[in-house]
Amino acid sequence: MVQREQSRSPALAVLAVLAMATPVLIANAGQEPSSATGPWLTEDHRGVIDIERCGDGTLCGRLVWMQPTPEDRGKPAIDGHNPSTELRTRPLCGLVILGGFKQISEREWRDGWIYDPENGKTYHAQITLATDTSLELRGYVGIPLFGATQLWTRLSSSVRFCDEG
Repeated sequence: MVQREQSRSPALAVLAVLAMATPVLIANAGQEPSSATGPWLTEDHRGVIDIERCGDGTLCGRLVWMQPTPEDRGKPAIDGHNPSTELRTRPLCGLVILGGFKQISEREWRDGWIYDPENGKTYHAQITLATDTSLELRGYVGIPLFGATQLWTRLSSSVRFCDEG
């Protein structure tokens, strides 16, 4: 009789653990443990990039807020440095400036690109989620050794997107 109660003891312990863990598992269902998606403030604090999953499953990001420059003088900022003359009048607000990032680990994305509207050039890029609130974006030419890294900060509060007027 004592042996029978001892054999139930491990089963009861497993059931007790499952019962206690169920609310936590339900509360976290559907959440990504670490994600680069969401709004990010650039290192120079002059822009906010909203990173999201694109249709092909890679990450892409669009410019959703920018610090106005004296040249803007109340007019919408345009892509004036684009090498393609027909694109130089398109607005920067809402412009997809990064894309193609493929996830290679829980916190790393590679094989992407970033467009710099300040010089009209596109660079290879990679993203590393340093912490849940900081992202390292490395833009480079050729190989990552020949590049520069920026530290972006996740926005925890809402931002008025530039296309909201």
